[in-house]
Amino acid sequence: MELCFKPVKKEYLGAGKLPNGNFDNIAEWKPLTNYLESGADNYPDKLMFKIGDTDGKIIEEYSYKTSNEKSNQVANGLIDLGINRGDKVGMYMLNCAEFVFSILGIHKTGGVQVPINKDEKGDRLAYVINYSEMQALVTDSSGLPLIEEISDKLTDLKVIYLASKDKAIPKKISSIAVKPFEEFYQLSKSNPGIKISIKDQ
Repeated sequence: MELCFKPVKKEYLGAGKLPNGNFDNIAEWKPLTNYLESGADNYPDKLMFKIGDTDGKIIEEYSYKTSNEKSNQVANGLIDLGINRGDKVGMYMLNCAEFVFSILGIHKTGGVQVPINKDEKGDRLAYVINYSEMQALVTDSSGLPLIEEISDKLTDLKVIYLASKDKAIPKKISSIAVKPFEEFYQLSKSNPGIKISIKDQ
């Protein structure tokens, strides 16, 4: 995966300095989603990111507009589920388009993204999921069997969203609902309109 962000200035500004401020002045920080929404408004058809296969061949490309709309759909789906500001949503998956849309969608809800290393499994995976008190989790077809192995140990997890081309997915594992990630794409593309600040990130 390659993100196509470009810095405002090309020259190196020095450690801890940014084109529009520095790392030390928190007042100048902006939520990541502000940059996405600005890109969608000002450069809707410009490439935001692309996905390659294992041979490096580009197989998917996404503009700022499309990325913003799909992220809004994820956010609206999570809000419908009951995800509010500060609620945790896990991500246990390899790099893919759904990975990007999930990160951005979670932030648009004011929720907290909990990344889980794909090497985690068994009791360690159960510990991370339970300790974070996540209510939803986005995973892929390689992660679902590992979650199924520990499903009876999971305490707060309500739903798993599965990013997979496989149409035959279980409706539940233990008491946890399993839904296809594509379900998000049936929802509104409009911004959920939740005001977030850098403190919510």
